Amino acid sequence: MIAPLRFLLPEGVGATITQEAPDDEDLQIPFAETTLTRWHNGFMLEQYILKRNIGLFFLTFDIHKRIAIGVESLQNFNTIQYTLKGETLALLRGHGFLSLLAGTYTPMYIPIGTHSVWFEPGEYQYLYILLADDHLDEMAKDHAYLDTLILKLKTQSKHGLLLDRMIITTQVMEVINRLKILEATTAGIYLELNQVCIDLLRLYNNQILARSKPSLYLSAIGHPILIKMYIIDNIASPEKVTISHLTSAFRTTERTLERNFQKEFHLPLRNFIKRERLRRSFYMLLTEESTITDIA
Repeated sequence: MIAPLRFLLPEGVGATITQEAPDDEDLQIPFAETTLTRWHNGFMLEQYILKRNIGLFFLTFDIHKRIAIGVESLQNFNTIQYTLKGETLALLRGHGFLSLLAGTYTPMYIPIGTHSVWFEPGEYQYLYILLADDHLDEMAKDHAYLDTLILKLKTQSKHGLLLDRMIITTQVMEVINRLKILEATTAGIYLELNQVCIDLLRLYNNQILARSKPSLYLSAIGHPILIKMYIIDNIASPEKVTISHLTSAFRTTERTLERNFQKEFHLPLRNFIKRERLRRSFYMLLTEESTITDIA
């Protein structure tokens, strides 16, 4: 398994590259290959480990001025993408737009080709667990309860269907933090990475099962973040982000819906929906694939 991603700054942006992580990086992965790219208005830290058929990328961005960064995928691959900090928008060629929302994660399929991610000023952290097909087959064989999930990972996402986005819970974060204490030997690193993959898939599978009991799931997670996720994932379908549809989907009243959203995000719900529509339209116009007529 080779490193499948390469990050491309815009033409004319001068950069310096070193192999040392900043001292204040809060998630440094032992034995990871590290690349620090600095330019005038920010930096990008890449940490990656590839052992046999298991790999991970951990990315940190500190952006001072709006920028679009290209992501060149050298091969097709499955991944689980965790957004630990920041909120931005990506364009996967052939699959469309995907919002990266802080505190959430989702399995996805990244096709070969060059994709785009747009950054506003701020801090961003992303973790990608790389899932090779033969590794998924091994896990399905050894852990039968993951069969259905692994089948979805290997089929649905390849057709551009986004699997369910989930909340990064305390339990999920505890597993991710185990990456800070990987064993020193090659065998130890591989075994620990494998166990991390299994545990993360198990937690994702548990969250899917919990959704089969909506009342318990909503009370455990809370409405506001789920509503925000739902709006972002369905912003291209106007009929799904009306207030009446949201109150029905989340089994609540309009007043409670708007009050709780305002309390959590300090922004009126209706304003948030308008902002996301405008934001998506703006980035659609930046691509060669969309015109004003298409967006209208």
